[in-house]
Amino acid sequence: MDKESLGLGNDSVLNDPELSHCTHGKRWDLCEMADCREIWELLQQQREERSRDEWDWSHPDLVEKKRGKKSQYEIALEQKQSDRVIGSDDTGVKAANGDDLPDPIPARDLRKIFPDAITLRAAVQFRAITLRQAQVLKGYFDSDQGLPDQKRWAAIGEKIGWSGKTVEREFLALVEKFLKAKGTTDEPRASIEVVHVRGERRPRYYRRHSQQFGEWKREWKELITDREVIRQLRKDGNLMDQSEQTPIPSSPVNRLFGALIRQLANDLPKDESVRPQEISASDWEFNLRRAQRLLAGKKHLTGPWTASEVAKKLARGGRLCRGCRTYLIRGFRINGRKITRAREYCDDACKMRAERRKKKMAVRKSQNAMNQK
Repeated sequence: MDKESLGLGNDSVLNDPELSHCTHGKRWDLCEMADCREIWELLQQQREERSRDEWDWSHPDLVEKKRGKKSQYEIALEQKQSDRVIGSDDTGVKAANGDDLPDPIPARDLRKIFPDAITLRAAVQFRAITLRQAQVLKGYFDSDQGLPDQKRWAAIGEKIGWSGKTVEREFLALVEKFLKAKGTTDEPRASIEVVHVRGERRPRYYRRHSQQFGEWKREWKELITDREVIRQLRKDGNLMDQSEQTPIPSSPVNRLFGALIRQLANDLPKDESVRPQEISASDWEFNLRRAQRLLAGKKHLTGPWTASEVAKKLARGGRLCRGCRTYLIRGFRINGRKITRAREYCDDACKMRAERRKKKMAVRKSQNAMNQK
């Protein structure tokens, strides 16, 4: 029995003799273990929300009087509609821009943004919405439109296992996110970006990509490494944006650490070429196999892994470089040489940087001592 398998809000937990006791053989309200107390508190919260919802259903007049007989969305809509037409005078009727008003039937516009289940699944994959918001949208599309808002939220919440207030809060967040104009300019942008990096002879070419659901938009860039494709793009005369970039100095260990995280983390976009230039193909394959073994562990786990999980697993047991403070990920290989436990610096540049810092600190301490005298 755990928080995921426990049917919160179900009275059978209290009535069924097999479910009324935790794994320690005690009643949920009497057990002092932290997990059991957390489950009991969650159960109590669900029961309180259910009792409030039952009271609202049995006293609709008092609820409508308390809520002003309208939902928050309807109140905001009427407020904007009242500001739309102010009155008439000698100059004519003053009217606000109709595009700034929310749609009186938001489900119709949300249907245009999410016309089918595949689009809804893609929005979850691109992190435009959460799994909870996807369930709220699906329940809203399938619910009875003739019900008042309060009963509609409660019906959706009962179907997906949440309270009506939670459903209403998530729905209002969706309306704000996908239907409210952000005021961004729709200026055409070039699909290709050319970046001139200081110290490199050839510029870098990136292809821009974007994914949009309503007013939500996500953009990312793809590095083009094929010289034939670059020549064809220049020959076709595609519109290109020019920019300059000054690289931040980084050690080979730091670049290897970042490349492994970018390759193995599921919450980061993937590039066609992730391998750092100073690492050979054989070393890269060796490092990938070692990183996958560390992530799998003794239990042979298969993921998926987040960026923070990958970083913690790979850096476990390694010390920090005394020059750049990068984790020296032991056991990995650069230029045929393994990073050992006794290593203190990423490379000679980090060692020189640490020596210069040490000299500066010594000079500063001596100056401070002389000033105190």
